Amino acid sequence: MKSKRRWFAGVALTLPLAILLVVLTSMQLASAEGGASDVHKFYGGLYNLAGAPVEPLEVLADDAQGYGRVVTGTLNPLTGDAITLGQYGGPNPGDLTLQVQGPNAVRDMPLAFFVDGVRAEVQKCVIPGVPAPGWAGRWDDTYPFQPSAGSGEPTCLDLRAAPPAAYTLTVAAGECCPVTVT
Repeated sequence: MKSKRRWFAGVALTLPLAILLVVLTSMQLASAEGGASDVHKFYGGLYNLAGAPVEPLEVLADDAQGYGRVVTGTLNPLTGDAITLGQYGGPNPGDLTLQVQGPNAVRDMPLAFFVDGVRAEVQKCVIPGVPAPGWAGRWDDTYPFQPSAGSGEPTCLDLRAAPPAAYTLTVAAGECCPVTVT
């Protein structure tokens, strides 16, 4: 009878510890690989290719390989009041930021940024318009997904892009039908 009690006592003590170990290990693996709860927040300057500030309608971030693996939500794309002339989002608590997250977002996955649908170049900054050390004059096509790891600190990332393509429509004399361009 005593051996059965010892066995049950051993199981009662060992089983919760084993479950805790499995849960902690899976949490550590999820945080190392990225997961649905991992978020990378961005704010920064918005410029055209000549360096003049712009005020687009939308700023978007996505998987640079084009697989559409990054989940978009209410803060990706960033629109409206979160965009002003020359800046998107902000660094302060309560400021809106462009947020990238998703179940397939993996640490160091290259992100592409789009300004009004045009692929943008990126430059890490200290404050919008002031490049981070080592980034002066350097513009890249992508920036790696680096979740905030609980700090909540957004990354300052300046974006520059050509304006959206303009279309010219020429209608030849004698054409009969109206043309719609979208």
